[in-house]
Amino acid sequence: KLNVDKPADGAQFFGSKQKQIEIAGSTDNGSQITINDRVVSVSDDGKFSFSTTLNEGGNTFTVKSVDLAGNSTEKSLTVNYSS
Repeated sequence: KLNVDKPADGAQFFGSKQKQIEIAGSTDNGSQITINDRVVSVSDDGKFSFSTTLNEGGNTFTVKSVDLAGNSTEKSLTVNYSS
């Protein structure tokens, strides 16, 4: 399983205080998460979070979960930022 709890796909962010966002969700215990090919740590209960800085315009993130057997699940989300 792979759930991305925040942010919502298509979310809009504005101004310098919203330039840094957190991508958070959950997956199966023991799975590995990558966001745009960066490895993200997963807690013992399967929760993960990743902070990133947005660029002007559309920002697309691919969240991928790979379980111990090598099965993978991917979700993609795009958020928009304007200063």
